Amino acid sequence: MSLTAHEGSAARADTWSRYWPTAAGGPLPWATGAPGRPSAATLHRDRGAQAAAWSDTGLAAPLTHQATTVAAAVRWARSLQLSACVVAPADTSAGVPARLCRTHGELGRAWRALRRTAQGQDGSRELVVQEAVPGLQYLVHSTTVPSPGGPWHEVTEIWSETRTVAAARDCLDWVPRHGLLFRALTYAVTKGLRALGVEQGRMRCRIAYAPGRGPVLLSCRPDAEPLLPCPAGLHAMRVSLRPPPADGYLNDSGLRSLTALPTMSHLDSRLHPGAPVERRTSPGEVLLRGGRRAVEADYRALRALERRGALYAGAAQ
Repeated sequence: MSLTAHEGSAARADTWSRYWPTAAGGPLPWATGAPGRPSAATLHRDRGAQAAAWSDTGLAAPLTHQATTVAAAVRWARSLQLSACVVAPADTSAGVPARLCRTHGELGRAWRALRRTAQGQDGSRELVVQEAVPGLQYLVHSTTVPSPGGPWHEVTEIWSETRTVAAARDCLDWVPRHGLLFRALTYAVTKGLRALGVEQGRMRCRIAYAPGRGPVLLSCRPDAEPLLPCPAGLHAMRVSLRPPPADGYLNDSGLRSLTALPTMSHLDSRLHPGAPVERRTSPGEVLLRGGRRAVEADYRALRALERRGALYAGAAQ
């Protein structure tokens, strides 16, 4: 059953939303400057609070709802006639990817799975449902430092994300600092960080570039990933290794073939001979860096190693 089926009385204004200003209860108190604005820690990690803050300052953000039950989540999706939605941990620090849902059944399965596995820094297992925003997605890394005129926000890296048919991350491509795309995403993130009250530290924002809508800020969280700058004139690609077909361990000869690729620049610290690997879980990430054609050729060679089963031992092919 699709998310848009059986509208009926559920098509009335959403009365369950905790965040979205168009709920029947009217705007959030802090969205109009009244007391009750979330703390900085909440704004820096809470998807719902972030979406409301961005929308209130004129930035594009996804329609977002926090519900306590699957039934409430479905009612909300129906009321907006969404063709697809995303279920995600409310706390962006949970480290669990969001799940795309196109039917009530998918929404229910995603909800139950994330309730078991998603846990934020404060132990919370709260979930949110958001509209699924079409378009390419980008990870924008930034650093903020205090200054006499107010916090100074600088975008340090932008990566374009490619996902598989199953919605798992395939790779991230470096976005050059010159060009309109980098400038457009930088403008959106800088304004978004101001709306969240970020005063210092490193943050990572996820943005979808939606056709006809432009940059849509999806989420933001404190950033602990190492910086991976790319020298001028070169291209960089972060490739997620695909899961093995069964539990096993990393093969020594396969890893040597991997490190022999001409553009291989960095291996995830988890990737070493004999390291255990689990079925359906990516064992780690590698960084390719060099000319674009050389990087793309090594990406294809890496995937060929995986298809031959050269990287894993003790896993049925």
